[in-house]
Amino acid sequence: MAFGKRIKFFRNRKGMKQKELGELLGFLGKTSDVRVAQYETEARTPKADLVKEMAQIFDVSTRAINVPNIDSYLGLMHSLFALEDMYGIKIGEIDGELCLRLDREHKEYQHLFTPFHAWQQMAAKLESGEISQEEYDNWRYNYPELDTSEIRAKVPSQELSHELIKALKKEKTLLTALSNFGNSSSVRFLCYRNIILFNGYCKNVANPLPKNNGICLEPS
Repeated sequence: MAFGKRIKFFRNRKGMKQKELGELLGFLGKTSDVRVAQYETEARTPKADLVKEMAQIFDVSTRAINVPNIDSYLGLMHSLFALEDMYGIKIGEIDGELCLRLDREHKEYQHLFTPFHAWQQMAAKLESGEISQEEYDNWRYNYPELDTSEIRAKVPSQELSHELIKALKKEKTLLTALSNFGNSSSVRFLCYRNIILFNGYCKNVANPLPKNNGICLEPS
């Protein structure tokens, strides 16, 4: 656990001395800076309620302090391997540069897309100068409390995507066949009811299609 380095990082971010932080945590006299130093060197482990107090002092989430074992390169690598196993976060290469990416085939892809997209949006705002480094850091260290991302709908599963493509191909064939029987006015309000094939797959989507509705297209 790299909590010691995180405590020191957030203390320095606040511009606080060890003694000052110790006194705010209730350690008086000579024990104030000694106790904080012990936490930062990980000679002692703070209890959950003390971590909560630190988080309040630092204006961050307790999750920002309780990070995985990333205080060594080996620990970091095994943390990344665990992320690959549990969440499908894989290593790849884009334009000759190494990168981490989400595996679309992994079962957790739908759940991770929204928070990752929100992170990407904030990083883009920082790069463009739309927000400051401080605003970006506050968003990260308090996530998800300050997340204002508008993307809330789940990403369609791979199974649903395949079914959508198959049905759309069928509908395109049907439209072509019907249009051969006359001019476009004869099929002016052609309703595609086969699209409701997806109703069974849409139960996990934010706004599933009503069972008795079709999608009406008006040829130009």
